[in-house]
Amino acid sequence: MQEPNKDISLKEFILRINFYFRELLRKWYIVLACSIIFGALFGLRAYYADKKYIAELTFMVNEDTGPSMNAIAANILGRFGGGAGKYNLEKILSLSRSKSIIEQTLVKKKTVDGKYDYLANHFITNYELNTSVKDTLLKDFYFSDDSINTLAESTMMLNIYLALTGEKGLFSSSSNDKSGIMTLRLISNNEDLSQSFINTMFEVLSNFYIEKSIEKEKLTYDLLKQRVELLYNRMNNQLDKATSYTDKSMGIWEESSRLPSIKLTRDSRISTELYGEILKNLEIADFTMKSKTPFIQQIDYPRKPLITEEAGLYIQIVIGGIIGFLFSAIIIILRKIVLTAFQQ
Repeated sequence: MQEPNKDISLKEFILRINFYFRELLRKWYIVLACSIIFGALFGLRAYYADKKYIAELTFMVNEDTGPSMNAIAANILGRFGGGAGKYNLEKILSLSRSKSIIEQTLVKKKTVDGKYDYLANHFITNYELNTSVKDTLLKDFYFSDDSINTLAESTMMLNIYLALTGEKGLFSSSSNDKSGIMTLRLISNNEDLSQSFINTMFEVLSNFYIEKSIEKEKLTYDLLKQRVELLYNRMNNQLDKATSYTDKSMGIWEESSRLPSIKLTRDSRISTELYGEILKNLEIADFTMKSKTPFIQQIDYPRKPLITEEAGLYIQIVIGGIIGFLFSAIIIILRKIVLTAFQQ
């Protein structure tokens, strides 16, 4: 007895589906009207939606040492790394999303829509970050200098940072592990803002990375340079004094009276030898620093007119039509269910 029940239930289910399908066919004009209306509404929304401007900048980092050196020079200058490896790519990308780099970028002044101001203030204006907030501290707030000291400055900067790097942030960075090419990308509602931010970000990021990459070598070079300057001045001073003693004696001073001149001449010779050694070390340090300095090569840069990201008009019309069809079908079926229930 159970098997026939199953056949009857399946048959009833198919009949019921057919019943509601025929009801939809009878009300085809309602379904069509809803599909057209919803499709038109979605299409209009896509047509009048704000354009989003995409600014992309690609670059690569060359950390090769340049011409090969012989074994002696290699021992003097130490081991050099090759090109930018995967670790360095990840390091640069992490830096690009760091608060430090983004904040340094935001406090740079650039011209957007004819107005010269901090990039942070341009973001505040374009996204109304100081008008649509509940926090009275940020009402009508703008940055007046490039420092972040007050609570309001810190809070607003955090809001901009989250808007840039959040889950659906405006800014993104990526790399191709095979080619080593990195990309900085910003999508905003303002063409000037997208272009200015990405170009400024690249400048800040490249300068910071180069500076930190050769920080130790730069410190060694500066210390040696100071030492060379001190020895140079001391050597010249000793030579001048020794010459002065010799000129005053005119060859008639006793040997004991010439002792200061002899000492000064000896000290001057020692200083000259030390000067030569440290000068050689300074040249090696300078070569090392220049060899270790990474070269960041910009490949493509954002140039007007920028590519725009718009919601596809035809896709939105189709989506609206589908939603209109489903909406009208659900209403018609529910209405038929209710009427059938009351008739029974």
